[in-house]
Amino acid sequence: MKDAQGSFLGILDRQMEAFIGRDGWQRSLLCGLLFEKHLFAPDIFFFISSYLQNHLQSFPSGDSLFEVALRRGLIVPAFRVNTGSFIEVLQEIQKEGILGVQDGAADVARRLDAVFQQQSSFAPLNFDVDLGEGYENFSRRTLMGESLPEVLQEDSAAREAWEISKPWRFDLLDAACRQTEMEVGGGLRRGNWMCQVGWSLGWPREKKVHDITLVLNSISDVKTRWAAELFFRWMNECYQANFALSLQVVPNFPASVSKFAIVPYSLLSPGSNEAREQREQEEIDLTVALPPPHMLAQVPVDTLLAIREEVGSDYLSALEKWRLRDSGMSAEKVETLLEQYASQLRLRCSKEVPNPETRLELKLKRWSGILDQEMLQHALDFASLIKPALVPFIVVTKLGFSIYRWLDHRPENVHVVIPRQSVNLVSPALPTLRR
Repeated sequence: MKDAQGSFLGILDRQMEAFIGRDGWQRSLLCGLLFEKHLFAPDIFFFISSYLQNHLQSFPSGDSLFEVALRRGLIVPAFRVNTGSFIEVLQEIQKEGILGVQDGAADVARRLDAVFQQQSSFAPLNFDVDLGEGYENFSRRTLMGESLPEVLQEDSAAREAWEISKPWRFDLLDAACRQTEMEVGGGLRRGNWMCQVGWSLGWPREKKVHDITLVLNSISDVKTRWAAELFFRWMNECYQANFALSLQVVPNFPASVSKFAIVPYSLLSPGSNEAREQREQEEIDLTVALPPPHMLAQVPVDTLLAIREEVGSDYLSALEKWRLRDSGMSAEKVETLLEQYASQLRLRCSKEVPNPETRLELKLKRWSGILDQEMLQHALDFASLIKPALVPFIVVTKLGFSIYRWLDHRPENVHVVIPRQSVNLVSPALPTLRR
């Protein structure tokens, strides 16, 4: 498949749960389904995510948001073997000895397989299982510099964490690669890197590291804990970005913090002031009434996703055409379609919960030329100025960005996606994908 329309579902990665939180996971899933065309996830994520397992257990009848989205084709799995069965791909993952598989993984596989018995169009992506070399190269290129990227050097906390983490980024990366070579012949397994760093921080050597949260909670020194949190975030973002690029889908950085966003910045070209001054820019600022995520979650799932497909898809298509400067698509049309989308969501939510409305503030921006570090910094810096009561959901593309801002009480959960098309660097060879 070429240029998949959608983003990588990074929240399914168990190793990101320490940074997202359960509420952030639920909100990010909902926002992704409302404001993205499709969400893509590799097979291993379905079996290591404790939040997904808990989500499914909360809906024993099989009508969870995740399952209905999967059935409707909004969530697309990527399998390492040519099969349409979660049970079969789980058996392959267990055969390979991959760390972190949950005890209840077989139950999850059976639940998800049941989804596909209800429809005949299921066609997961297939990918080349040998992604370790790409992960090693991506990590070395991104994290083995002597200094932080220039755009992040002003923050003293980031500089200190970068220095503390140097042995983990150099010596222990080499050790993890040697361990991986003994196991599978080359490349880098993230689990081996996690173990090497965890052991260096005092985790018992007779134990494998299946969850970085346990390692982080065992660290007593404040500065070391802080540096380890940033390092593990960078390690995970390299892993996810490499996987997304290999699937040819949009890299995704849940709960991203702009002043520590090493990996998102590493995907982009530095840009130039001259090019930035010449770049044509246009913005749309508007406010619509829309139920907040926790109220939208109370709408029957089939109803919610039907509105998203029947009405929301028109808005998403119009927004894409506006960014592409399609002469037939005006800012006014984008605003009209968004209001129609919001109106349908308000109408349905009002039947389920009292007083469902709150403000959804939007900034939609487009520019000529490709996304570079300066434009990404502009988007993330703008989001960082948001009032503490507002939680943003950000979609950054090569042609512009969208920021959706709800009235809420959790300002730390910021979801950032950057499209594969914006990548302007030497990247690993992409595998042949089959539908």
